[in-house]
Amino acid sequence: NSITAAMVGNDLISGKDALTSEPATTDEILISDAGTLKRIDYSLTANTPAFEAYQSATQTGVSDAVWTKMTMNTETFDTDGNYDNSSNYRFTPTTAGKYFVYVMGGCFSDTNYKLNVANIAIYKNGSSLRTTNITVNGADILNEATTTTTAIVDMNGSSDYLEAYARVNVTTGTGSIDARSAAGGFGAYRILT
Repeated sequence: NSITAAMVGNDLISGKDALTSEPATTDEILISDAGTLKRIDYSLTANTPAFEAYQSATQTGVSDAVWTKMTMNTETFDTDGNYDNSSNYRFTPTTAGKYFVYVMGGCFSDTNYKLNVANIAIYKNGSSLRTTNITVNGADILNEATTTTTAIVDMNGSSDYLEAYARVNVTTGTGSIDARSAAGGFGAYRILT
């Protein structure tokens, strides 16, 4: 009913089929837990769910000095299908845990050198969680500012969600938000703690 170490040869896995790609989330790994052999699903060792998205086009004509949701509508990847890139632009992970989250974007004025304030924020459940700020001291000197904010966020794995926001304040004209693939993005992944 049991296999002892003396019964297991050093060549136990030699000659067996080698895995040539990342394991499936339901694949199992055999580990020793203080001398007791246990099996564990690969999903418990991976930094997933994870996603990254960006804007396919610049958001133009945004309301001045108003927090505006960034329309990150193009996915670079989405391991578990937890990011909505077509309607609410939210990440709602289905696994509880801590997540590293980042947002990067550019705020700019459609009238040259009229940008006054550029903010990028991570929102959790509809409220601002982490914000970066660039404020210009003096008029007519800045056209565009790119900024990044990051956070480690506890998520409950069911109803908690994350969104990316920006706020553009210009002294003249209107502002725009640029988070295209070369200019920014929004992403998150579960961290193992």
